[in-house]
Amino acid sequence: MRKKAIITFAVFVALLLAFAAVYQCGLAPKPWTSGADTAATGVDETGAPWIGAATPKLVVHEYLDFDCPHCPQTHRTVRTALAGRLDTVRLVRHDYARMPCKPNDDQARYPTCEMARAAICAGEQISYWQWNDAVITSPRADLPSIADAHSYVDKLRDTMNLDAAAFAKCLYAADTIDKAQAIYDRAEQLRINSTPTYIIDGRKMTVRETIDKIRAAR
Repeated sequence: MRKKAIITFAVFVALLLAFAAVYQCGLAPKPWTSGADTAATGVDETGAPWIGAATPKLVVHEYLDFDCPHCPQTHRTVRTALAGRLDTVRLVRHDYARMPCKPNDDQARYPTCEMARAAICAGEQISYWQWNDAVITSPRADLPSIADAHSYVDKLRDTMNLDAAAFAKCLYAADTIDKAQAIYDRAEQLRINSTPTYIIDGRKMTVRETIDKIRAAR
């Protein structure tokens, strides 16, 4: 009986090791490639941050909400595809809060607007894409309230060694609020009602179509 138990255990261990080997070889989630350390970056004529080609053959507009639960994985997938086409493709980001961001008693409570404004302010001190990549990769719970968003933003700001006073001044500055609201207004004009949304040549694309377009741009 004991011998049988030992054999059973040995078989189980062998199967476990075999599965681990297969997982590592092909099934494990592959790390994403941001390309941020080698890519050109800038802002377009509307002030939207971009990453990729300085003289692009293809321009992809990404409307993304930092509070969207599935947006980080989608963004990482798109950025990994972009990393192989940094000389031909440009990704332009629009931080669409899905809520109007002009302040009043109700709208001041929207965490999504807080995140959009924080990204704008971070971009004034460091590369926008440094902040973006930190948010995209950092584990975090949902941000159900403005207090949760405040706490998250403050911790990330300190982790990235940003000037706290300048950041706080920027966060509710009229210009920052106007920029966040302008993104919302543009998204409404384009009838964007979900995130992430990708637009190429004025046409909405699925994630699959977007990745295929990026890979085909040579």
